[in-house]
Amino acid sequence: RSVSVVQMLMRTNIYAIVTVGHGEDAREQVNKIQIWDERQCCFVGEIRSKDEVKGVALRADIIAMVCEHYVRVYTFDRFQPIVYIDTVANPHGLCEIALSCNPWVLCCPGGAPGAVHVQIGQDTSREFVAHESAVVALAFSASGALLATASTFGTVVKVWRRDGLELLHRLRLRAPTLGGEAVSCLAFRPCAGFVAVATSSSPMVQLFRLHRLSEGEALEAHERESGQGLWGITQRLVKNALPEYFTDVQSFAHFSIPGVAADGTSELDLRCLGAAVRGPLVAFHRSEPKLTVLHYSGMVYETSFQGALGSASHTECADTIATMWFAPRPGFKIAGDWPAASETRDLEDESGGGDGWEVLA
Repeated sequence: RSVSVVQMLMRTNIYAIVTVGHGEDAREQVNKIQIWDERQCCFVGEIRSKDEVKGVALRADIIAMVCEHYVRVYTFDRFQPIVYIDTVANPHGLCEIALSCNPWVLCCPGGAPGAVHVQIGQDTSREFVAHESAVVALAFSASGALLATASTFGTVVKVWRRDGLELLHRLRLRAPTLGGEAVSCLAFRPCAGFVAVATSSSPMVQLFRLHRLSEGEALEAHERESGQGLWGITQRLVKNALPEYFTDVQSFAHFSIPGVAADGTSELDLRCLGAAVRGPLVAFHRSEPKLTVLHYSGMVYETSFQGALGSASHTECADTIATMWFAPRPGFKIAGDWPAASETRDLEDESGGGDGWEVLA
């Protein structure tokens, strides 16, 4: 059997592993989501599917199996199916679950290109059109109150209020690539005041600050916009006349990934054929103003945007630490009996020739 997707249940000992193999009939493909318990060192459950599993999302009470044209939600304790969602073609297995809200909340592509389906618990669902083109990235804030979406058009990331599906912010990307699935990852900072956007078509990871008005500023703005005098009328006319571009939120900082060309290509690409990773992956530090970037070149970067918080102009992140994520941990050993590291063997072909190979343990 081959492994196609691995998903960790938060920071626990539980993993969901998607495997592909064959049944008794060699022509029959068997797709499974197997639950691995690292503490017990064994599989503790599995879900089978007749269709290829494109992705998996999970939290302590539910697990979502994502296939290309549907999402099926199961209870985590007994693997009982509770929700079935039809989706538009979803080759990347997009599906997100908010981790800190009750009841559980899930989002995935809807039934048409650009649509997003929001499932709240077992009984409540809503679907809305977020973009004019297909959705390629989704992310929830930690509380599930905010939802970020991006499309293949690759110019704007939208931030929505989950309750009421109100559009709060349009985040304007710098140097987007048109027509390509540019946005590879979206991430909220735990406090939900910042959003990071990574793309496959640019070496830049961009950071956005979600502006919030104080109660006094919000009241003053509401009074101005709803006023009957000349000021209120002028404000409404100007707001309606300005193109959306001028009201979009611009990034306040960015991180340039070393060794990546202007079009997003890297000299070193460690992805296997058909890998689900489309570009850099990003995540915020829980409390400090730091960003972690995992790149498919095999490097993980931790960078700080502390200096950008007080700057009035666009700033590049600083104090970057780079680490090879595939480097062996200290004391790592391969189990079993292996030949000595310096032993040399000859691999001969049919003609009798051979090359010297050194077996390293």
